[in-house]
Amino acid sequence: MTDTQQTAMLLTQLDTESLDKKSSPEEHMFQSEVTQQVHDCGEEYSIGSDNQPLINRLMDELDTVKKDYEMAKGANMSLQKLLSHQESQLRKALDEQEIFRKEAKEREMQLQAMSLKFSSLREERKHEEMMATMSKENYNIRELVAELKSEMSKRNDMITDLKHEVQRLQRQSTDFQMRLKKSEEEKADIQRKSEDLLCSNQQIKVSLECLQSRFERFRTKIIQATYSAPGVKCSQLEMTDNEILEGMQRIITERSDFHQQLKQKGVKVPSLYMNETTSPKQSASNTRRKLQ
Repeated sequence: MTDTQQTAMLLTQLDTESLDKKSSPEEHMFQSEVTQQVHDCGEEYSIGSDNQPLINRLMDELDTVKKDYEMAKGANMSLQKLLSHQESQLRKALDEQEIFRKEAKEREMQLQAMSLKFSSLREERKHEEMMATMSKENYNIRELVAELKSEMSKRNDMITDLKHEVQRLQRQSTDFQMRLKKSEEEKADIQRKSEDLLCSNQQIKVSLECLQSRFERFRTKIIQATYSAPGVKCSQLEMTDNEILEGMQRIITERSDFHQQLKQKGVKVPSLYMNETTSPKQSASNTRRKLQ
């Protein structure tokens, strides 16, 4: 092996070690390509070591590869820095996300607490409204109960008054029935009395007719006795009872005077009266009462 091959192998080993320390999958692929090219160059060099232009070309390619390697290494470092920066930004974003998540959780808890508070307030307001409604309904029910009690009291008073009125009407009905019964009894009594009066009236009529006929006969006899005496002038007109009575009294008085004169003269004459103690005036008054 020549010095050139040893140098290439040493460079490849150093690059491999440096890439193994900080490498990515792309760098490993690039390392594999460089190793393959160096190996190919070594094989070509072993086949034709007397070709100096090929060696020069390979050296140029090696320089180009080194430059590409340096550029790739710089790009890799830039990518690592960018990756570190992005990782820090990602960690920062994750931290901010965690902070936002915690804040969102706290806000959510606050919202839940406020929601519970509002719900409690709504329930309390609803309870207050329900209590107000129940209180109003209770007040209305109490007023209705008071009105019903007042109406019941009025109805009880009315029932009491009606009972008293019924009792009064029953008493009046009893009194009326008693009065009606009494009236019926009085009516029956009056009817009996009326019948008795009718019978009595009939009897009185009959008696009156008899008395009338007897009175007419007696009147006729009185007229005959009065105006048939000597010296008495009979009137041609119809005579009244008073005229007949006066004429009869005059005749009786004259007879009494004549009878008294005869007795004074000592002539025994029969008594004119049934009772001697009866005076002529009393006899005349008795006769007048009988005629009346």
